[in-house]
Amino acid sequence: MNKIAMLMLAGFSMLCSSCGGEVAIVINIPGISLIYYSPDSAVPGQGAGAATSAVTLDFYAPDADISTLTVSVVDSRGFPVTKTVMPLSGYSGAESGTIAFSIDFSTAVIETYTFSVFITDNRGYVSNTVFGTFRVIG
Repeated sequence: MNKIAMLMLAGFSMLCSSCGGEVAIVINIPGISLIYYSPDSAVPGQGAGAATSAVTLDFYAPDADISTLTVSVVDSRGFPVTKTVMPLSGYSGAESGTIAFSIDFSTAVIETYTFSVFITDNRGYVSNTVFGTFRVIG
């Protein structure tokens, strides 16, 4: 959907510029500038089979309209473990800030998990994706 809209805007821009006018198209995409998480590892069986990593990320949103946070976790083979989409209604109107959340990981077996995080705004624009690794080490 976003690609179609971009192509339409580009076509409109070329049409208008061929008539001698200038068109400026500004797209304000949200972004993640920093991510921090701790702990980043556990031992097998720790925490009765589950460990929680506390995560904070700094974001910017020029349009002050972020709407969701998406967190996906895969195991060492690339198989999906979890995917969570969280509404960010508490950040409405914020052009920047820090979001805090947590991710739970199974410690039942030795494993390396990779998680990815991105934010989306009300227009459907998606930020850069940031990654982290959580290891269950023996």
